[in-house]
Amino acid sequence: MAKRARLSQLKKDLDQARPTPPGGLSPAAPAIRKTDKSTTPGGLLRRTIYVTEAEWAALLERSYTSGQSVSEIIRQAVRQRLGLDQE
Repeated sequence: MAKRARLSQLKKDLDQARPTPPGGLSPAAPAIRKTDKSTTPGGLLRRTIYVTEAEWAALLERSYTSGQSVSEIIRQAVRQRLGLDQE
């Protein structure tokens, strides 16, 4: 059964919705909820992902050989897969 949101939260979400969200997302995309706990001081959003042991091993190996963090490697893969231009 779906969790029912409070009316005040729904109004807040509608107020935060923008006609053209940043990053070129379609207006039909769901609103991004940001809280102090889910946002880093640099403005990045914290989310949990689940990977297999083989995927994690590959990420660690790539991180070690490239000198980049695992998070940066994942962000690069997401940008490439979704066609997001980050310069």
